[in-house]
Amino acid sequence: MTDTDFNFADTTRSTAVAAALEDLRRDVEKVLGHRPDIISEGQARLTVSLDMALAPETFVAEVGEDERIRIQGGDELGAVYGIYEVSHRLLGVDPFWFWKDLEPVPLDSLDLRPQRIACEPPAFRHRGWFINDEDLLGRWREPAGKRFQHWPGHPGDWSYQPGELEPSYEKRLVDYYTPVASAETMEPVFEALLRNRGNFIIPASFVDVMEPAEADLIRAAVRRGFYVSQHHVEPLGVSHFAYESWWGQQEKSPPFSYREDPEAMRACWKAYAEAWHELAGDRLIWQAGLRGRGDRALWDHDPEAKAQAGTLISRALTDQMKIIREVDTRPQPPATLTLWLEGAELLEQGQVEVPEGIEYVFSDHPLTQELREDFENLIREPGRSHGVYYHIAVWSMGPHLVQGPPPEKIARIVSRLVEKGDTGMAILNVANVREHLMGAACWCEQVWRPHPVDTPGFLSKWLPPEWVVFYEKFLDAIPRVETEWRLYDSGARSLVDRLIYARERCAPVQEYSKGLSDSRRDELRVKLENAMPRLDRLIEQTDRFEPEAGLRTFFDTNLRSQLRILRGLYGAMHALLPAPPDVEAALRSLVICVEGQKLGSPGKWKHWYRGDRKVGILRLMERLQQLQDDLR
Repeated sequence: MTDTDFNFADTTRSTAVAAALEDLRRDVEKVLGHRPDIISEGQARLTVSLDMALAPETFVAEVGEDERIRIQGGDELGAVYGIYEVSHRLLGVDPFWFWKDLEPVPLDSLDLRPQRIACEPPAFRHRGWFINDEDLLGRWREPAGKRFQHWPGHPGDWSYQPGELEPSYEKRLVDYYTPVASAETMEPVFEALLRNRGNFIIPASFVDVMEPAEADLIRAAVRRGFYVSQHHVEPLGVSHFAYESWWGQQEKSPPFSYREDPEAMRACWKAYAEAWHELAGDRLIWQAGLRGRGDRALWDHDPEAKAQAGTLISRALTDQMKIIREVDTRPQPPATLTLWLEGAELLEQGQVEVPEGIEYVFSDHPLTQELREDFENLIREPGRSHGVYYHIAVWSMGPHLVQGPPPEKIARIVSRLVEKGDTGMAILNVANVREHLMGAACWCEQVWRPHPVDTPGFLSKWLPPEWVVFYEKFLDAIPRVETEWRLYDSGARSLVDRLIYARERCAPVQEYSKGLSDSRRDELRVKLENAMPRLDRLIEQTDRFEPEAGLRTFFDTNLRSQLRILRGLYGAMHALLPAPPDVEAALRSLVICVEGQKLGSPGKWKHWYRGDRKVGILRLMERLQQLQDDLR
């Protein structure tokens, strides 16, 4: 086919399909050198339509003898997936092209031999990402606005003061989550998820839809065809920040306590439910539940609630479902209850009664990324759907700036879900996305069509074959603190933070290091002394390696940068474990992290790490410098 007559026609009248076709026009322009137009269907080279005889979210894409491409979707998402499949198969566009900096190869013409591409229905009903702990995304580009601006408890600008271990949980949350990523910033996130056949997204942490910039995120996701929902600390869209902001704007301040003032809580839930439904309509999946301030237990700020937590949560769930059914006219509005930490324990103990129509969403353990005991022990109720909330990124003791867990573990987790029949919701925590492409790609592939994989086998398809050994060595070098608890960057950072704090307070290390006894400290030092030389050798090997043309940026940002970040944190921890600590050596090690962040900031990624608040390399360095000055 020549490059002069690649024209489109779309009969779907769907904003989601229109957005996907706009991406396809861009792809064609990159590959063939011109931008195709939409003209009448009779003259079109590519047509998109809906065929309700097809299963939802499936498609058929055919190239005919006349070299015309016809895409039919069972619904609008099916059509969208078909468009991106054509982009991938015929134009060679990688599903993560933006995040891998992998541009398609220009061609003089396309080889359009007759063929038929079809897909089977997905294994999981809802498959998507939670953009969580998004400190980098929020500050990478110009934010669309500031979060928490109407929160009465806003602390103003906060900066760390030496000797503060956890000065205020809420102050740190404000520091982390204030910037609201713009819809433009989120477009590459939406596109990547759709290219990987996702249909669901929680587009940020602590979304307050009463604020225009945050409501725009929901509108942008719905325009793309996604189902949307709320974080598990935001039942019906209400976090404690939103609750106090909403009441504060009405010049009232009822306590954030369902125990003390359920009427005030119900009024706020109702207002937010109406606002969310107006934005998302039948693309909304409700989140039910009852937790405390931030991402903490109900009784963390209200100790009296602990003795009656099960009863309070049960009543709150009943109230929430009543509100949902008043607002949402669908016969069975979809709603989920995420079984996270104390919620899972209370349900397993039989202390919580959950209304019909609420799907249970199991969660993995934040240290191990393994399914928790409640997944194995909870008796499945006939007629109730079950799903999972899984972390390939998890703050504060798992992966954040460094990738993990490995593909074979992800595939094993998905296979257990399928064995149990828990194929409702499949939520994946991807943090800022860019660091976790390996896990995200594996997860999306598995929840669409589960199948056994081993890590080398998956990597050999996802990466150039000569890279596989580097990734294997990288993943293997991360030591196990305990059976399945690996020392990823967040865990290393947390221990470094507490070691610094202990030195600032002139206190015994174990007092502030999560029970790090002398024997455990010595054991950890040995593991670090084994891991650091392995990372050093791998850094040397990857520095000497020359990737093929067009892959240098991805090689640097997805591997070489992460190696240095992890190595620097390990070195800092190792230097701070002895008594007295070697503060100068710890500082030198964190410089390696900074080098890694510079290496991971070329071109469009120039400001990627300026939002680094969660690991907070520069803040750790400031504290170490102050500590060194004090010790002199």
